[in-house]
Amino acid sequence: PDYRAGTESYVLNLAKGLLRNGWKVSIIVAAVGKESQKYFFDQIQVNTLSVPSKISVAELNGLKEPSNLKEFKELLGQEQPQIVHFHSFSRSFTHQHLKVAHNMGAKVFFTAHLGGIFCARGDLQLFGKKLCNAHIGRFRCAACFASQKSGLLKSYIGASASLIKLSVKKYPALNMLTNKLQSMHYLAKFVHQNIAIAQWIEKAFHVNGIANTTLLTQAIDTSKFEAKPKTEKSQKIQLGFVGRMNPSKGFYLLLDALKGLEKQYELHCITIRDASEPEYYVLMKNKFLALGYMHWQEQVSHEEISKLMNVWDLFCLPSKHEVAPLSILESFSKGIPVVGSDYPAIAEMIADGLNGLLFKNKDATDLADKLRTIAENREIIAHWQQNMAKVKDISLLVKEHEEIYHRQYL
Repeated sequence: PDYRAGTESYVLNLAKGLLRNGWKVSIIVAAVGKESQKYFFDQIQVNTLSVPSKISVAELNGLKEPSNLKEFKELLGQEQPQIVHFHSFSRSFTHQHLKVAHNMGAKVFFTAHLGGIFCARGDLQLFGKKLCNAHIGRFRCAACFASQKSGLLKSYIGASASLIKLSVKKYPALNMLTNKLQSMHYLAKFVHQNIAIAQWIEKAFHVNGIANTTLLTQAIDTSKFEAKPKTEKSQKIQLGFVGRMNPSKGFYLLLDALKGLEKQYELHCITIRDASEPEYYVLMKNKFLALGYMHWQEQVSHEEISKLMNVWDLFCLPSKHEVAPLSILESFSKGIPVVGSDYPAIAEMIADGLNGLLFKNKDATDLADKLRTIAENREIIAHWQQNMAKVKDISLLVKEHEEIYHRQYL
């Protein structure tokens, strides 16, 4: 209950659906800086495992056993699960936990929700300039990661150093790519079924030699995002944005694109503070208000978001990188077209020119051109609304999971 991003929403909806269909479900989550405990949330049993607030570099990079691994094994011994389903790796749960579950006799499943399992940078942008194919190569990936803070020459020097195993003991961070390769090996060896929530993730699994992969695309509880007809047409196009206030979400691109279009658009922002970017949050909020916009909402529940979206004509997702954004499905379910960046994870969800538009990733000028085109041809929004395909409901995703669970278990 402390976090409710895309992964948490996915797991919560999946657990609820399985419980309704008669499965016994419990969830294991991290308790960072807190003691382990058990409690119930929405009738779901939750087990928390204690994780230190600060984790050593050696542990983060796979040179030291995770501090909660023994407790994790004890918990599985108590619960005796027939199936253990991991939802991405993190600082709290690693491929070593996955191996423990496998060795204790459980059928193991893994769903990738974050691009970070393939990319040290987290954005799959090769040297920050072009899209990467997600193949983990120790030298190339080390150089690419180092290029975020160093020049290209220094990056290659650093990558060369990462290949010298003697340096790893002294500089455990150099084991990061080896650790990622180990994760890929474990996903291929100890998982009965890997699950990709988007086509690009399925390709990333395959390019890293993980053949035991199936594609189960994203879904939402469509009953919570039903389309509501607008009672009156506003003079300005009502444009919505949903996302945490972090540079990766591209809100600054949207504000830059809207300069000069204040008479055509009214911007609605639903966001949360990102603890890692406090200065960015203040800067963006001040720019938003300086442009004359009034609708800035924070810490809004999913139910409230759905109500706030009722007045929107258009949704903009200017993210520089994403995995498989649920916000697009929520928007489509409400009958709201989407303007998004052409980053592959976004582009594969939007039919350009049919139910929205794509603009060049990180290009505020191109986004401005697209928004200006829409403002000058406002009737195109109604045309896009007629082309909305039915959004996949969570009940179908639950059924798909049940099928693969039975296929592997029975």
